[in-house]
Amino acid sequence: MIWTSIPLMTTIDLLVIAVVAFSMVVLVRSRINHQPSISKVGPWLVIAGLLMLGLFYFADLLIMHALPLIVPMAEAMAYMENLHHNLLWIVTLFAMISIVSGVLIVNCNQLALIRDEKISRSALRESETRFKRLFSSSEISIWDEDFSEVGKALDFLRQDGVTNLRQYLDENEQAAWDMAAMVKIIQVNNATLKLFKAKSEEEFIESISRVFGPDTIDVFIEELCAIWEKKEIFYTEAKHKTLDGDEIAVSISMPVPTTEEEFRSVPVSLLDITELKRVEDQLRESHDRQRLIFESSPYGVSVVSTSDPHKRLYVNPRFVEMFGGQSAEQLLELSAVDSYVDPEVARSEGFATEAEMERLRPDGSRWWCHLHQHQILFEGADAVVAWHADITDRKHADDEIREAKEIAELANRAKSEFLASMSHDLRTPLNAILGFSEVMSTQTFGPLGNDHYEEYAVHIHESGSFLLRLINDLLDISKIEAGGYELWEENLDVGSIIQSSIKQVSALVVKSGQTISVKVPSDLPTLQGDERILMQILNNLLSNAVKFTPEGGKIDIIARLKPDESIVIYVADTGIGMSKKDLERAFSPFEQADSKHARTHEGTGLGLHLCMNFMKLFGGTLDIESQVEKGTTITITFPPERTS
Repeated sequence: MIWTSIPLMTTIDLLVIAVVAFSMVVLVRSRINHQPSISKVGPWLVIAGLLMLGLFYFADLLIMHALPLIVPMAEAMAYMENLHHNLLWIVTLFAMISIVSGVLIVNCNQLALIRDEKISRSALRESETRFKRLFSSSEISIWDEDFSEVGKALDFLRQDGVTNLRQYLDENEQAAWDMAAMVKIIQVNNATLKLFKAKSEEEFIESISRVFGPDTIDVFIEELCAIWEKKEIFYTEAKHKTLDGDEIAVSISMPVPTTEEEFRSVPVSLLDITELKRVEDQLRESHDRQRLIFESSPYGVSVVSTSDPHKRLYVNPRFVEMFGGQSAEQLLELSAVDSYVDPEVARSEGFATEAEMERLRPDGSRWWCHLHQHQILFEGADAVVAWHADITDRKHADDEIREAKEIAELANRAKSEFLASMSHDLRTPLNAILGFSEVMSTQTFGPLGNDHYEEYAVHIHESGSFLLRLINDLLDISKIEAGGYELWEENLDVGSIIQSSIKQVSALVVKSGQTISVKVPSDLPTLQGDERILMQILNNLLSNAVKFTPEGGKIDIIARLKPDESIVIYVADTGIGMSKKDLERAFSPFEQADSKHARTHEGTGLGLHLCMNFMKLFGGTLDIESQVEKGTTITITFPPERTS
């Protein structure tokens, strides 16, 4: 490069220096302070290139004006020409390389920034789409509200020196209403429209004043205090109304805004808890009713913890009275287990549903209670409620009855032993009377000399026979009651025993003009039992049938084998029958059924009682079916195991 004049060169140097200085300022202000560290390399390279050119031309300017003052102009021009020729192209080359590299890096960085911005915008759009989808499809009511003006109002109050917002709003409630009017509802989701029964978002926002309950301003003051105190989450419960006027209970929650951006969009969530509140009210009412029942119950009521059987949770006034009149507070402090006479029994029985136990009062006295208990939920905890009935008097009465029964059993045993002893003592002289009267009535040793003596002898024999039967019955009853009656087991032909029994009553049958029919299958199996007892049962039954059947009546005896292999015998008559009252008396010893009909024969009243007890010895049953004026059917059934 050849400079023709110093002014021209000076002008060029100044222009280059000005351009370089301006470019450096622009780069520094627009790039360095606003880019990530890796993107600062490009601007620095450009600055370095420009700085290199600027310094070179600035030095050139200084040399060009200072050199002529030292050396002649011709030498100065020669020196400048040589300097420009050797250095200018090198400095310019390095400066241009630095500038071009920096520009390329800056441009690449700009492209990367544009790409990142596009990605960020796309992600933002996706996030907004996802938020809108979640917002609209949420089952929870969500209100997007703008609290910007509220935030400004709160800042103004801080600047105005307010330190206790709650106190300030309590004294200036209108300020709270004014800030409530500043809140703007941006949008609500579908769940909100459904909850408040609104047809559209516009209808809901226009009718917003109708949904708030009487405690709305109190809830809003709590929100303001949460914002003032910079809590993370605000939560409360309130009552609102639907657009139809129905009251609903909701739980309200919202994140507390802290920045200007957050104040512009505050999501407020409302969860419908109407049903939960209804259940809580029902539980509270149920608890109150439970308390009322416990307090007024005539039974002693105590509630004991399931986890700690020693700990009582509640006792009613009647329970306090049962335990000696101590206060409820004192009883709650005492161990529940220690109130049992035997605490180990109480622990072993655990929470038995029902039991009778002897209890111990704090003063040491004892009492009996009937305990009925079951598990409940008492004031939110698992517990057992126990109902106590004082049965001490009943227990004493039971003891007295038991003692009386034991005395009666001893007396009855003594009676049976006495009857057995007396019966043996009576049979010996009675057998003599019967023997002598029979000899006299049959005139074994010759005529008696007078017909009246013969008649008297017959009466003596008949009365003695009746008395002997009575004594035999008494002996049998005594043995049965004493448990000393033993059966002589053998296989019995039922048909043959029935025929033998009929022969013994045949004289009475002929005398009464009655008919007896017998139906016994030829293939009827044998019966394992005591022949004498079976004969006595049939004799008693047939004798009763003959005695209580009018003249010309009919008596049927039927024996058969039932499907279960048990043998059953029926004795049916067409006699006078018995009423229900007579049937109740028929099985009692020494009792006879009353009847308006005259009976030809008197009895002892032991027959059916003996028959029933004999059938118990067999393991069988005796049943009676009877109708007045129609007749009686007696059924004796032997167990299947006696069929052989």
